[in-house]
Amino acid sequence: MTDTPEIVARYPGIAKAALLISHDNGGTHRGRSAARRLGDLARFLSNTELSLDMRAIDDWLNGLSKDDLEEVCCGCQDDDPRKALMDQAPPFTDQLLEDFYHEAA
Repeated sequence: MTDTPEIVARYPGIAKAALLISHDNGGTHRGRSAARRLGDLARFLSNTELSLDMRAIDDWLNGLSKDDLEEVCCGCQDDDPRKALMDQAPPFTDQLLEDFYHEAA
């Protein structure tokens, strides 16, 4: 299994997105720390069966401004600004974020 520091080092953009999603949906709190959520992310990524280019997704997420990353991770799926951003995302980015959302909720 991939450990937490390795996931953060390998995929910093995905890690930032996962923490935003978790925080926005109540998955990070006094009883469940950000470090624990990153451990959950490591397990989630090691168990994902998607055929996706994690590096392209990570690079894209990491290249977003803070506001755009928050829109992608915390905005409603039907919001026009989020849709416009996701139109530029690598394939399966939305699916990866949505699947992690279900893990974080």
